Amino acid sequence: MKIEPNKRFVLDPLRICNLRCRCCYYIQSCDKWNEYNKPLAWCKNIINLGKMRGNDAMCITGGEPTMYKYLTECIDYAHAQGLKVEIITNGVVTKSKADKLIKHKLDEILITRNGLKDAHNYMCNNNTAYQRQVKFINQIKKSKIKLRFNVVITKFNQDDLLRIVKELNKYNPIMINFINMNLHHEWKHDDLNAKKVIANLKIVEPILNETIEYLESKKIGIAVRYYPMCRIAEKNRKYIVNDLQVSYDPWEWDYPRSPKTIEHYRQYSVNELTNKIEEKGEPCCDCDLQWICGGIHSQYHIVSREIFGEICEAQKLDFSPYEKYDEFYYMRQK
Repeated sequence: MKIEPNKRFVLDPLRICNLRCRCCYYIQSCDKWNEYNKPLAWCKNIINLGKMRGNDAMCITGGEPTMYKYLTECIDYAHAQGLKVEIITNGVVTKSKADKLIKHKLDEILITRNGLKDAHNYMCNNNTAYQRQVKFINQIKKSKIKLRFNVVITKFNQDDLLRIVKELNKYNPIMINFINMNLHHEWKHDDLNAKKVIANLKIVEPILNETIEYLESKKIGIAVRYYPMCRIAEKNRKYIVNDLQVSYDPWEWDYPRSPKTIEHYRQYSVNELTNKIEEKGEPCCDCDLQWICGGIHSQYHIVSREIFGEICEAQKLDFSPYEKYDEFYYMRQK
C-alpha cells in the first residue's frame, strides 16, 4: 500500500446557498454568511499557494459554488496551473450553469444526496431539490466529468442506504462517501433539534455493511466518515475515515498543511484533530480500536447517550493494534 499525505486543497470563496439543508454545518449562521464572497484575485492567490504546497487537485466548496460569480474563471486558472478541479454541489443547478461546467472541462463533481426523493427534499427544506438534482446529474453524465456522491446518514434515510446507493449506481459514480452526521464546526449538541436528525447506528450497522458489499461488487469506491469502528463489520473498517485517517484521504483537503510528509500530517491528525475534537472517555478509552478509531466527536457522544444509549462497545484485542490495524491509520489510496 502506497501511503502519502493528501494533495488536494480547498477553495472556499462564498457561503451563499440556494438551499437551507437540515444537516448543513452553517445553517445556524446562513444569513450572516451572505457577506462572505471573495474576489477573483483572492481565489487566484489561494490557487497559487495550493500549487506551491505540492497539491495536484483543487476542490471548490461553499455555500453553493455554482452561485459564485467567478467560478469558471477559477476553473480555468487552476487548469492553467496543471491542477484537476472538483466542485461540491447540492445539484440544484440551472442548465446554463451546467453547460458552463462542461464547457470549461470541470474534472469532478461531488453531489450531496440526502435520501430517496421525499427524504432528500425534506432534508433540503425544498420540495423540488430532488427533481432538480436529477436533471442536473442527467445533464452532467453525458459529459466526461466524473461523479462522486456524499450520502449524509441521518434518521430520515438510515433504513434506505442500500436503495439510495442502487439508485445512484445508474449514474456510474466513481465513489460514494457516507457521512455520519457529525457536529463539527459551530454545531452544539442542543442545536437544530439535532436529536431528531442523527441516525441510530444500531439500525445503520447491518444496512451499511450490506450496502458496502453491494458497492464492492460494482467496483465503486467507498469511504465512511466520522463513524465509530465498533458499529461496522471488521472487514469494512478499512473504509472508515475519521480524524486520524483524514489527512491521508486523497479526496480530502490539506487545510493548508506543509511540508507534505507522513510525520507532519500524522502529528496534525493526532494533536490538532482527534485529541481536540473526539471523545476520549468511556467506553472509547477502554477499546483498543481507539488507536485507529479515535472515538467520536464529543458533541455527538453527548447526544448519542440520550437517543439510544452507548454506540461504542469496548473491544479488547489480543494483539497490539498496530500489528493488524496500522494500515487503517491511513486512508486507503486511490
